[in-house]
Amino acid sequence: MAFQLLLIPLLLLSQLQDAATELESEVERLEERLAFTEEKITYYDSQINATDTRVSSHYDMMRDAKAEYQEAQLAEDIDLFYHLEKVFSDAKKLYEKILNESLDLYDQRQVYTENYDAINNKLGTTKNALNQVLNNIDAKKNVGMSDVSILLSQGCEILIKHDMPTKCPTYAELREQFDNTFPHVSGKFEFVDNDLRREPIKVQNHWKYYEQYDNWIIVMVDPDTSFAKRSVNVVVQPREFESTALYGHTNINSYSNNTITTWKNIKISDNCKTILVAPSMKLITEAVNHAMHRCTTELDVEPFERDIVREIHERVLTYWQQYEDWLEKNYEKIRQYRIGLD
Repeated sequence: MAFQLLLIPLLLLSQLQDAATELESEVERLEERLAFTEEKITYYDSQINATDTRVSSHYDMMRDAKAEYQEAQLAEDIDLFYHLEKVFSDAKKLYEKILNESLDLYDQRQVYTENYDAINNKLGTTKNALNQVLNNIDAKKNVGMSDVSILLSQGCEILIKHDMPTKCPTYAELREQFDNTFPHVSGKFEFVDNDLRREPIKVQNHWKYYEQYDNWIIVMVDPDTSFAKRSVNVVVQPREFESTALYGHTNINSYSNNTITTWKNIKISDNCKTILVAPSMKLITEAVNHAMHRCTTELDVEPFERDIVREIHERVLTYWQQYEDWLEKNYEKIRQYRIGLD
């Protein structure tokens, strides 16, 4: 089981809780394996102690039988000699048998000892990972809420300014839908460049005015620079887009087996400072809610897998088909132009 993903700071609370549950199960499983292995080591220790006593005893018996056998070699009693030879041979075989049993027990104990060390190390690593996740969960739970700025990208502003076709909502529409600031505190709106824009704000640190209201989360459309720096920025893009990572930088691991995994129409920075979103009121609403909760809520965004090889193949076929269609359509005209040239 790999837990590299635990190092990513912007996992959702539910994802962290799922990871904690998985890690807790892994800790429990490892502790059971460790206890079982420890019991096995204790068992082999007792068997080795008993066998060592037998090995020592049978070694003494073999040694004494050998001494008697060697003395009998000097005696004239041939029957006694053969008897003691057999006694020594039997004692030696029994000693070697018990010695091999003892060595097998040592080998088996060594296997469990090595397993114990490996399991114990893995248990320690898993417990550390679990503690990290639990700390992240506590941090997520205590993260509180964040003020939000809603801005149009420069592309949207240019399209609206020049009255060009666009799906971008205007600041007028965004203000109507989301803005909860007071004009006399945070600035009025005026009609500029074919849209409503916020006038320069005269009240310094105007956001502090709202602190007198319990649980007031400021959502400011077309914010001033100071407020934008201290809030999560939702920036509306002029068109739909795809990214190879929902959170943070481009993910090179999203490409595998000629397919690439992408996420559509929403992109969140590493530190939840900026959320890029396609020009859709539904998506903007979801992004604002996500921003208010400091990127800890669930997003209704599913990864999309694209077959790169197939797309390239289809594109080539499309271009070729277009060329053949054009050639068929203009063949007579081209042939006429070439009369007298060939």
